[in-house]
Amino acid sequence: MTTVAMIAGMTPIALGLGADASFRQPMATAVIGGLLTSTFLSLLVVPVIFTFVDDFERGARRFFAARRAASPDPSQPRQRWFRALRRAD
Repeated sequence: MTTVAMIAGMTPIALGLGADASFRQPMATAVIGGLLTSTFLSLLVVPVIFTFVDDFERGARRFFAARRAASPDPSQPRQRWFRALRRAD
């Protein structure tokens, strides 16, 4: 809501309306661009990256938990350990 209000307030300046528009126009364009970029980053990019990192963490936990469960037991013959490792996949 604040971003929309700020962009609405800067739009006349960015369009060159008003007194001394050539001096203020680049600043208004930069402010609008910065607001749009920060809104895009905070609403889209950050949640997507968080989801990727969360999925990677869950996959890594499953992978290491399966490896830990299939670790060789010295009392088992070698053949049984390989069968247990294949089942974990």
